[in-house]
This record gives sequence, structure tokens and C-alpha cells, in this order.
Amino acid sequence: MGQETADRALGYRSNITPEQAQLIRHLGIIGIAGVSLGLIVGGVGGRIVMRIAAIAAPDRVEGSLTENGNAIGAVTVGGTIELLIFVGILLGAVGAVIYAASERWLRWAGSFSPIAFALLILMVGSPEALDHDNRDFLLVGNYELMVGLFVGLFLLYSVPLPFLIKVLEERLPRVDPTRPLDSIVGYLSLASLGSLFAILITVLLISEADVAAALVLVGMGLATILFWVTDYTDFDLAPLPGLGRILGYGSLVGAVALGSVQTWRNIESILAGDFF
Repeated sequence: MGQETADRALGYRSNITPEQAQLIRHLGIIGIAGVSLGLIVGGVGGRIVMRIAAIAAPDRVEGSLTENGNAIGAVTVGGTIELLIFVGILLGAVGAVIYAASERWLRWAGSFSPIAFALLILMVGSPEALDHDNRDFLLVGNYELMVGLFVGLFLLYSVPLPFLIKVLEERLPRVDPTRPLDSIVGYLSLASLGSLFAILITVLLISEADVAAALVLVGMGLATILFWVTDYTDFDLAPLPGLGRILGYGSLVGAVALGSVQTWRNIESILAGDFF
């Protein structure tokens, strides 16, 4: 009754509850944190890794073109912008989507959940980054150094992400319970954009048969959505929470198992110099 009175006094109507608004705010903050950290680690850190790789590479390969068409050892404005967009922003957004899909299913780790998330990101994302069919590893050489640098980038992104999200949760504008929709317009835009991006990246991963990543985004993501529906709406989905837990934890175990096998195989092949 008090909420209705407040709404009338403000001449305001909204079908969204403060609890739903809080969820949307949380998803928006995950997106902000993921992309921001992606720009720092993937963009700036990626450029540093490329410079280290160029310095450590044999002199004979300087100027050779990588798979992306960039010359080894050359630092260009175009290459830096490309790195910021395709590594920083896009991969930062992918990491944010994975966090949103997996957050509920990593709570069992308690205070170690950031480490659990880092391992999940490493197992799911590194098979693509540490691809033994990538000719760049063959060109640059120093296989142990390159593997260590790439693994380091994954950890530098994934370990701080939960802590950055927590900091932003405390400092960014909060939901106004009397005007929940008005107070989350920016967050709603980010969450909507993230939803579209999640659909696109899921379709891409499925089309490329990236089973481990697809399990996270499809299996764990769908299970998370089921719980959002039961927790934040009036829909009576009593049987679904149990199925959701099976789907969520099953997808987590499957993604880590498949990703671990593929990651180990790729690293083993790279260190052995077994390419193509």
C-alpha cells in the first residue's frame, strides 16, 4: 500500500519491481566491469605481450605477417585500435557474459569463487587462444614463454573481475525503490546489449563446435535464466529449480572437463613444437 501511495504521489507507474531492477543493475555492472577490464588486460596487456613476443622472437621473423595480417615487431595505430576492439572490448564482453552465466554455479566455492571463475575462464577460453594450429606460435618460437604469457593474460582478467564487480556495486548509482525503472535506464541499456551479444556469441560458438564454451553459455546460462524467472517473477515453475540445478552444475562439470582436456592437449602440442 505504501508503494502504491508513493507511486501516485509521483505520478509514476512501473511494472518492474525493485528486486528486478536490482538484477538488471547487477547485470549492467558485470558488463561495465568486464569490458573495462578487457580493455586494460586484453588491449594494453595484449600489446605488451606482443612486444615481449617480438623482442624474444628470432631476428629472421621480424616483419613476418601473423595470422591476423600484422607484421611482427611493428607497432601501428591501426593494429593497436584493432587490438583494443577485438581483444579488449569483445573478449572483455565475452568474459562478462560467461561471468553472468556462471556466477550462481560457482557460489559453492565461497571466498574462493574468484579462483574458481579464473579456472573456468582458463579452461573454456584458452583452447581458442592456445590453438596449436596457430602459425604465430611457430613463427615466434619461445613456446614456454608464449604459453606463460597467454595464461597470465587470462588470469589477469579473470581473477580481478569479481572484485571489480563488487567495488562497482558499492560505488555506482543504486536502484531507487520508488522509481526503479527510472533509476536503471543506463544499466538496462547495457544489460539489453549484453543479452543480444550473448545470443550472437553463443550462435558463433555452436557453429564452430566450441563445445566447452557453448556448455557454459547455453547450459549454465539457461539454468541461470530459469532461476531468475522463479526468483524475480510470479511464474509458478516449481519443478524447474531442480532441473535447473542439474543443468547448471552438469554444464559446469562438462565445460571444465572438456576444456581441461583440450587445453592440456594444445599446450602439450605447442611445447613439443607439434603444429598443424
